[in-house]
Amino acid sequence: MTNVIPQFPNFKKIELADRSAIESFTQDFLPYSDYNFTSLWIWNVKNGMQFSQLDKNLIVKFTDYFTGEPFYSFLGHQISQKALGQLFDFIDGEGQKQTLRLVPEECIQGIRADQFTIKEDPNNFDYILSIPELMTYGGRSLRGKKNFVNRFHKLYRSTMNECDLGNPNVQMMIQELFSFWAKQKGFEPEKVDEFLPFQRLLESAKSFQLVTIGVFVDNQLIGFSISEVVGMSYALLHFEKADATSFIGIYPFLRQETARALAARGCRYLNLEQDAGLPGLREAKKGYRPCLILKKYTITPFRDQIP
Repeated sequence: MTNVIPQFPNFKKIELADRSAIESFTQDFLPYSDYNFTSLWIWNVKNGMQFSQLDKNLIVKFTDYFTGEPFYSFLGHQISQKALGQLFDFIDGEGQKQTLRLVPEECIQGIRADQFTIKEDPNNFDYILSIPELMTYGGRSLRGKKNFVNRFHKLYRSTMNECDLGNPNVQMMIQELFSFWAKQKGFEPEKVDEFLPFQRLLESAKSFQLVTIGVFVDNQLIGFSISEVVGMSYALLHFEKADATSFIGIYPFLRQETARALAARGCRYLNLEQDAGLPGLREAKKGYRPCLILKKYTITPFRDQIP
């Protein structure tokens, strides 16, 4: 049975059974990471995410990935000024800040600049990589990555396996490496922002079509990636962790192997998601020379001009 999305201003909490209903909206858009159903599900750690529909637009009540504070966004090609006014009136009635966040670039066309302030939100731009380029690291701009892969091959005798994330033994190995990675960074694993979403993904792994790559040296897992084929020749990278302190070049090697596995499934583009405004993460993602940026925006109203 397909779950039905309620009409605004009614909302429902997200459930696994809502996948097809939500994807009936998202399938017409480029795969913005925040609207990917798997991402919605695993980051819903406080069970506060809800959704509704308003004039053929998907309305989502998100919770901030770091603070847990609620905010709203929408996905739709033709939201009217009247519908935006209704949405902002609703938000105002809840006593929340008058800002829509994570609004995809495709959704802002036609919104009147004399009634709403629309601003780019670079901290939440999605980085898109070319999978064919990842497979070869060709060209001057990616030469450094290729050199790291060559060093990795010279230094280590590794094997790459596609792993079944539903397998308890695989989950145990991946959890151990996640914990090791966190401690290398100076954090307790349970306090890392990704910890609970990571656990939710493992718990519900059999509900999603995931591509899990593991890199092993001497039968020890030293790196893994968890991706998802999302259509339109795109894949989305959910998690990627490795022991980069002990194994030089592991991340460029792991990403190249991930690209090969995804290419075999017909993918040409890999969404690395956003950098959340973290300078180190931004530099690392830009270092792979994105071929495309999926931009997102914030929208705030000029309250006295809303129809």
